[in-house]
Amino acid sequence: MEYAIRIAGQANADTGANLPLYYYNFDADIPGWDNPGTFHSVDLWFFFETLAKCWRPFVGKHYDLARQMCDYWANFIRGGDPNGLDSIGEELPRWEAYTPEAPFGMRFAHRAEFAREAPGELMAFLVKQYYKNNPVALRKSQIE
Repeated sequence: MEYAIRIAGQANADTGANLPLYYYNFDADIPGWDNPGTFHSVDLWFFFETLAKCWRPFVGKHYDLARQMCDYWANFIRGGDPNGLDSIGEELPRWEAYTPEAPFGMRFAHRAEFAREAPGELMAFLVKQYYKNNPVALRKSQIE
């Protein structure tokens, strides 16, 4: 997933589209006897605030995170930007748009926080190789 996001972010910049992209990593602890970790689509319970419909023993921190995630989602739907106030009128932690120059995203774990973690050397190499080996990929220099 991270690779695909970084390719999309580079393509967004290279084509001149420069649409705001918002990237996140969901890494909340998911409780239960099976210790499932974060699995495919588990973040949907949080984005739609439907934790209570699940058998898992979620506690306060999970509900707080779900409220924040749902507020980001509602703000994004309302105006194309996830930033703004939460449902109780407090400012949400700032979520910066993803760009190749600032390849960072939001991390949803114990709470929502913007993570300024640059891609590793391997990821940077893979993105560079994608464009080097993909003549079909549009580059800004090819469009002009």
